[in-house]
Amino acid sequence: LLSFLLVLTCVCAFGSSGGEKNSSEHKKASECFISTLFTGIFVDKSLLIHEILTREERVFQITRPRKWGKTFNLDMLRLFFGLEYDQNGNLLSDEERSNSVLFRGGEVSMNNSKILLKSLKISRYENAMSRFGKHPVISLSLKNVKGNSMMEIEERFKCTIFELFSSYPFLMTYLDNSSDILDEDEKQRLGNFIRGTFEGEYLFDCLEYLSMLLYEHFHSYVCLFIDDYDIPVLNAFLKFGDRSEEFQYLVEMFRRFYEHTFKENQYLFKGVITGTINFNLVPSGSSEFQYRYILYSTLLDRSFSKYYGFTHEDIVNLHCYSNINDIQQIRKWYGGFFLNGLEIYIPGSVVEYITHQKKYDYYLQIFSDENIVLFLEKAFLVHGMQEFLLLLAEGKEIIRNSFELSVSLRNIAADFNSIFVHAGYLNLITPERVTEKPIWRMKIPNLEVRGAFASGFRTWTQNEFNITSMECKSFIDLLVKKEIKQFAERFHELLVGVEKYNVKAEEHCYHTLMGSVAASLGLGHLVDSIKELGQNRGENVIIPLEDYGTVAINIEYVVCKPWQNIENIVNTCLEDLLHRPRTCSAKIRSHKHVGEILYVSLGFCGPKVVVK
Repeated sequence: LLSFLLVLTCVCAFGSSGGEKNSSEHKKASECFISTLFTGIFVDKSLLIHEILTREERVFQITRPRKWGKTFNLDMLRLFFGLEYDQNGNLLSDEERSNSVLFRGGEVSMNNSKILLKSLKISRYENAMSRFGKHPVISLSLKNVKGNSMMEIEERFKCTIFELFSSYPFLMTYLDNSSDILDEDEKQRLGNFIRGTFEGEYLFDCLEYLSMLLYEHFHSYVCLFIDDYDIPVLNAFLKFGDRSEEFQYLVEMFRRFYEHTFKENQYLFKGVITGTINFNLVPSGSSEFQYRYILYSTLLDRSFSKYYGFTHEDIVNLHCYSNINDIQQIRKWYGGFFLNGLEIYIPGSVVEYITHQKKYDYYLQIFSDENIVLFLEKAFLVHGMQEFLLLLAEGKEIIRNSFELSVSLRNIAADFNSIFVHAGYLNLITPERVTEKPIWRMKIPNLEVRGAFASGFRTWTQNEFNITSMECKSFIDLLVKKEIKQFAERFHELLVGVEKYNVKAEEHCYHTLMGSVAASLGLGHLVDSIKELGQNRGENVIIPLEDYGTVAINIEYVVCKPWQNIENIVNTCLEDLLHRPRTCSAKIRSHKHVGEILYVSLGFCGPKVVVK
């Protein structure tokens, strides 16, 4: 019936979206959705379409952690609602259209073979299918709208809008002298958008204007999808801070942009905005055209919960027709998010695990340079945060008596806890009962995210000693490789270079230091610590996960005074470790794959380090 010229050499689970049909960014996104239909690693989330259609709101702001399928679902919506037309803006005939088979199912010719696509769940809903292929679509990604200055960010935004208008080549016909659809002023305005010569103030209502043009051309209301809406804000915070004039200017610019795009857009049928962090950017309240025009859906809302991320039911279904052989392993590494009675798994990581049949550190390997990652790493450098972050890295819970569903743009830096939850780095355990002052419990959901915390602690260690990433790795690897003498020598060199580690250094400095060094191994190890506050000593236990080694490390450290004999104290601690029953030793021995325990006694006196 159809010929899809797709080369499916790799699994593309969740891609990036861009402009309309002729945009290369957009093409990548659509191939992403289509390719998953052919790979067999496909989870049907098409009933999201039905839910959007049956709700009274016109606009939906949906925020979920990165790589939970936001871009993927937007692409599905685009393919479902979108009209199919040629370069001249003429609608294709029924025989020429290709999107129907993606949802209704049918036989597809590909690479000289026949493939039978199953119908998606949405095809059973007649009311929803009556909207199939009926609307012009505007699809926009703000992922690349960032820069080192406000001028650069604004120019990137203008370039993004220019590329969007360029993806509708048939609009050029409206500029002809023979065309009377637009008056001369409107022709000049459209020409500026097509040529990219428009001024900054025209950014505010550009999508409302494009919606009008598409409505007039196709005589149908527009669907408008914006992805990564929060990236410009995160980038501006990283560059300027949330108290700067540049940051406030950018926030106001995008507030006006979203107000025109959604709240005042009379040509809009449905709009969906997605991102990671729930900022107060898209205006609420009633619009001129509808009393309740927008629904905000966050990670903690019941609405749309089952459409983002994989549910446990999805994992069980994948197990039935893929080569998953250990659901518990997947749960331990990629599950652990409990939302409104559902357990949610990180979809991108699960797909990679099935594809490669091995654990895949999805959060770290591909997306470590994303703005949200850089933003979260700042938390590890904020004074006073390490104590709480170390508790989390050790698998413990922290407790808060407040939690904001929306992150304040006036003080982002003070709201790291909420941001960690929205970004998928913490699982929020809701209060068991409603009280005036609810107690919120937070913990790391799984081993993969714990590995992301390990990356944060390496960042802290690098910053503490003013060393590079490679130097930090080399230092910590000395401990893992049991090169204890070299480890002690390097530790001393690093401490000498930091003024606060003098003979008057406070005890808590060493607790934070040793906890961070241990936690930086969290990607492949379980870590725990015991701090004997006021006793000038502490203990760390580092247990390798399966496939990450068989040597566990039990460290006891002591902070000594100048008049004490550090050598004798370290020797006594080592004897104590070896011969006295310890909770940590019992914990290590419960891991059957551990074949060896390295006991380390470590003493500090200012920058001096003694290790046995």
